[in-house]
Amino acid sequence: MESIIGMPLYHEQRGAGTLKRWDGKTITVQFKDKEVCYQFPEAFYCGLSTTNTEDEARIQALIRQYNASHKGGLSSAGGSGPSPLKAQGKRADDYFATRGRGGLVFRIVAAVFMTLSCLACVISCIIIASEPYLEWKFLTCVVSLVPLAWSIPMTVYGWRLVQWNDNAGTAFKVCTFLFFSIPAGICLFIADAVD
Repeated sequence: MESIIGMPLYHEQRGAGTLKRWDGKTITVQFKDKEVCYQFPEAFYCGLSTTNTEDEARIQALIRQYNASHKGGLSSAGGSGPSPLKAQGKRADDYFATRGRGGLVFRIVAAVFMTLSCLACVISCIIIASEPYLEWKFLTCVVSLVPLAWSIPMTVYGWRLVQWNDNAGTAFKVCTFLFFSIPAGICLFIADAVD
């Protein structure tokens, strides 16, 4: 089996890390704050990812080897029953190859709509501030900037979803649809459905 020790990895919640140990069934990743042990290859479907295409190809090859040696593909952590991927009707060996090709396009479109919505808030403030006869100009300008308090972080997260090619949580999609950008929210729902 090919060695993957020292491979740089990324986890959605823990951030950057380095693969320290691998025994064919589990991997141990050293993050900034602690070491974490994960099941192999399930971890690569639940938030852990590679940082470049060369490493992604190596992981794909190892997953194919794992599936061939275990005859049924992935098993759950307890050793019995189907994996989450099998329950979704996906094969582990083509997961990386098929994940989010259509979904990625919709995530990009959603992130663009989010960015445009942020720009619209700023432009509206500039227009209000340039009105010569508008009373309460300062207060109106501040009120028009209030949505940026949540729209900027949501936009940053939207672009991270594009970078990670990952699905958004239900709460994020609903909040995007209701409080930020209807087209972006619709695109996020479609992206997850396509994946």
